[in-house]
Amino acid sequence: MTSWRYICAVTICRGAAWCTASPAACSRRRRLSNFGYAIGVGGTITYTRASKTRNTLAQLPLDALLLETDTLDMPLHGFQGEPNRPERAHLVWKTLCELSPELPEAIAEALWRNTQNPNPI
Repeated sequence: MTSWRYICAVTICRGAAWCTASPAACSRRRRLSNFGYAIGVGGTITYTRASKTRNTLAQLPLDALLLETDTLDMPLHGFQGEPNRPERAHLVWKTLCELSPELPEAIAEALWRNTQNPNPI
């Protein structure tokens, strides 16, 4: 098993990439986004040392992003050693708002819109 993993749900050139946390996955995120995949945003971005991941996600278009809510093995900063929990998703959103040049309202609206379509892009 490698240090990274991702799961794709594919429907004719569409899908979502989840658990793409490693620095090696940064260029993969960009390529997947270019091909119409949605990218899961999870607890990794809450770590300031994850600068490549944070920078990459901040540059992706909002319509390419989904909020990860249940990646149990990827805890948020401050919750190391504990499983991730869906009720902490707002902390990921808050961090995304800090990283993105977009207004928090625009980010929230885009994330909501993206969750309404099982094949977002």
